[in-house]
Amino acid sequence: MKKPILCVSGLLLAAGSSLAATKVLQTFEGDGFGDWKVEGAAFGLAPVAGKCDGLTAELTNYSGESLACSAHGGDAATGSLTSPEFKITEDYLAFLLAGGNHPGKTSVQLVVNGKVVNEATGENLLSCRTVVWNVATLKGSSARIRIIDQETGKWGVIAADQFVLTDYPNPKFDGPTRGGKTHMAGLISSPAFPGMTIPEGSTAKLLADHGTQKITSPTALTLDEAGNIYVAETHRFRHGIPDNREHLYWYLDDISSQTTEDRRKMYKKWENKDAQTSEKFLTEKEELVRKLSVPGKDGVMTKSEVYAGGFNDILDGTGAGVFAYDGTVYFACIPKVWALRDKDGDGKAEVRDVIQDGFGVRVSFSGHDLNGFALGPDGRIYGTIGDRGMSFRTKEGKVYKLPDEGAVFRFDPDGSNFELVHTGLRNPKEIAFDDYGNAFSVDNNSDQGDLARVVYIVEGADSGWNMGNQAMHSQHRQIGMDERPPNRWMEERMWQPKNEFQPAYILPPVANLTSGPSGLTYHPGTGFLESEAGRFLVCDYRGGAANSGIWSFKCEPDGAGMKMTDSRQFNWGAGVTDVEYSWDGKLIVTDFMGGWASHEDGRVYEIAADKMWREKEAQEAAKLIKEGFGDRPSTVLGTLLSHLDMRVRLRAELELTRRSSKSIPEKDKRSGGYSTLLNAAVKGSDQITRLHGIWGLGVIARRGAAAMPDTMNEHGVQDPSLSRADSDEPNPALAEQNKEKAFKDLLLLLKDQNAEVRAQTIKVLGDTGHSPKGIPFDELISDPSPRVRFFATIAAGRMKAKDSVSAIIVRVLNRNEDPYFRHAGSYALSQILTAAEIAGYKNHADPSVRMAAVVALRRLKAPELAVFLDDSDQAIADEAVRSINDLNIVEVRPLVAKQLDKPAPSTRTTFLWRRMLHSAFRAVDEVNAQRGLKVALDSNISEA
Repeated sequence: MKKPILCVSGLLLAAGSSLAATKVLQTFEGDGFGDWKVEGAAFGLAPVAGKCDGLTAELTNYSGESLACSAHGGDAATGSLTSPEFKITEDYLAFLLAGGNHPGKTSVQLVVNGKVVNEATGENLLSCRTVVWNVATLKGSSARIRIIDQETGKWGVIAADQFVLTDYPNPKFDGPTRGGKTHMAGLISSPAFPGMTIPEGSTAKLLADHGTQKITSPTALTLDEAGNIYVAETHRFRHGIPDNREHLYWYLDDISSQTTEDRRKMYKKWENKDAQTSEKFLTEKEELVRKLSVPGKDGVMTKSEVYAGGFNDILDGTGAGVFAYDGTVYFACIPKVWALRDKDGDGKAEVRDVIQDGFGVRVSFSGHDLNGFALGPDGRIYGTIGDRGMSFRTKEGKVYKLPDEGAVFRFDPDGSNFELVHTGLRNPKEIAFDDYGNAFSVDNNSDQGDLARVVYIVEGADSGWNMGNQAMHSQHRQIGMDERPPNRWMEERMWQPKNEFQPAYILPPVANLTSGPSGLTYHPGTGFLESEAGRFLVCDYRGGAANSGIWSFKCEPDGAGMKMTDSRQFNWGAGVTDVEYSWDGKLIVTDFMGGWASHEDGRVYEIAADKMWREKEAQEAAKLIKEGFGDRPSTVLGTLLSHLDMRVRLRAELELTRRSSKSIPEKDKRSGGYSTLLNAAVKGSDQITRLHGIWGLGVIARRGAAAMPDTMNEHGVQDPSLSRADSDEPNPALAEQNKEKAFKDLLLLLKDQNAEVRAQTIKVLGDTGHSPKGIPFDELISDPSPRVRFFATIAAGRMKAKDSVSAIIVRVLNRNEDPYFRHAGSYALSQILTAAEIAGYKNHADPSVRMAAVVALRRLKAPELAVFLDDSDQAIADEAVRSINDLNIVEVRPLVAKQLDKPAPSTRTTFLWRRMLHSAFRAVDEVNAQRGLKVALDSNISEA
């Protein structure tokens, strides 16, 4: 029988930290629950080793041999476990948690003086996550932990493990074991790679390494249509690509940088500081793209050559994203997104076009770089940038200035129409689309006790991150603060899924997963194992092979948003940085091997199913991709819109759009591109086929035809005269005509009986740039489907449909606190109305509408926010304070300071006090000095 012990068993603290003060309260190892009180039958007589008769699958990511679980008797059973009383002696209480999301019914509770002071529920997952409670204000109190299961319906189960008190905010727990050896459900050891585990029913083998193929510090990979592998390598990571943590003396200069040229000037200023700031050190090594080709009989790549190198300008960052598409290799390397092409077939890219310049205005943390890429269902290429920020003007003249946050962006393959999609990210790593065009990224944690986040990418969304949050934690001394101050990222729990402490303006993450996210991909529908169908894979690089690997997770629609339904470890024991499915259904993985600096090591390996799912279709997909789609009859392309492989479907769709803009003779087998897409959209045999028809028509309505990658001149500007030799010349007049026709044909699908058809149709219509005339927004915004309402509201904003405002207020925002609908409604208001018109909602009876108005004004950075400072709903007034302070809207900050004259509500948080005091401090006058002094002398106000 286990006894509580004062040790660090089962607890592994983050690398680089000193050993934290830790008291283990309960680890649930052994043949009973010790001195914990057991009530009811749900928890049985002892902890379980991951499996329980009442569970549909095995619990994962717990620690040690076993954990407490209430599944004895299935969902219907109820009960509780209660700890003996203990004294809270440290700042944090941490534990592992899985199970149902039923507050008050399936949860872990901290009970002090008979009252529940903290509670955490599961997330309807059987994968344990780490929960950390800040209990500093309760130190010295006597408390009990209670694990309860009072839910008899679906997900009526709770599982918990490893309760510890610690002074460290980000504890790490060991994984599951069997007989003291590492255990991962569904994984087996790989004979080819000692220490690596892979899915049951699969085999791993080496494709390339440093010794033979010169693979060096690989960060990303892609496959071209012929199956050649392109690997992005970083040779400059920490030797040419600096990190602020190693150069704190320039920190204030760095956070002052607003452009990449400012950063260049900063390097010049400090070039003589030491050897590592010299121009020689910062430029003597190069980032590059390596091409692996000519596989031997065993699949090992026999030819390795540098496809493109010389990326060693003093501004160049990590080469961290690569994507091959139709003869072009897109390469992400701050400060530029490149389009590389080998025109003469010698295996080297002599053509180097710049898609966009101006990323990485700051040094920040190394690794917060450009990443990419994914081809979206709209024919555009999507990528991500970390919080090294950006400042530039696009080819179309649009200006973006975000020097201190990361984002998701997109552009057409010819380099045109570059735009940001989703902002407020810290270090998002790649992007992937599911079968329904839903896009996801995974954003890294900030080492403050927060967790990495799975993010659903939404038009105009803000996830809340700003580099200032990092400064408050990691560089507080450099900004003049001896003691680490609180910061809004942590205080307002923006990194967590939806919770009551979050600001209204952010779109919360879907879930927390991984510690060092890197490459991301989605199962294409053919190949590998059926168990991975409909799932994402994300690399989790933690600095060494033992603690790194690949996670598999699944997301599904949840109202207007998305939810993670489960996650599990997929491939563990390798320093993974990227993962992609090959055209023939295998997995290709890059392995950095370990460490946080470039080094002469690295490899590429493959994981293949012993018995591949849909093997015939996977082989067919590889053949189709290799041969191309340009010469196939339109009727054949129409059938390929129903292919089981999503990559085949998408390429067939895009080729059909291109044919619609060409004057192809009727008897030509390639004629009928437009009608084929229309037929698929209207009469497709299944929903997926119909969606590809809709997406294709959306591409036509937006730009006449999907862009080709190789129609840029030497200046990176689109040149229609440079179309491929095997293509007919586009007919601009026909393209314009079809833009109008596609728009009208799509309008007819808005009344379709299929809700997803309606949702996807209004989504693409909103992106076309057309007038909103003819779109029944009132009807769509009142649709029974939350996805239709959500996309219709976003579309109304993008199309500036002023007649839709009443419906948005009544049907989307009224009495609705859903963050997705609040985002859609506030986004639409900010695009349609003036600031003065939005401020006119200050007297609206519904608080949800007034809150959305505040968020809309925040988007506009409008001084009119001040009219909500006196709102009768404290949450709305607080949101106005938050917006004015955080965005530094100077002209109304004195009105924020004036809020200190009013009686303070008991719910005012420390950070709201700080915002008001900061505004008073900025005023620099006697009145505001008195306000600050009054607060400082008030003993009833907690330290702010």
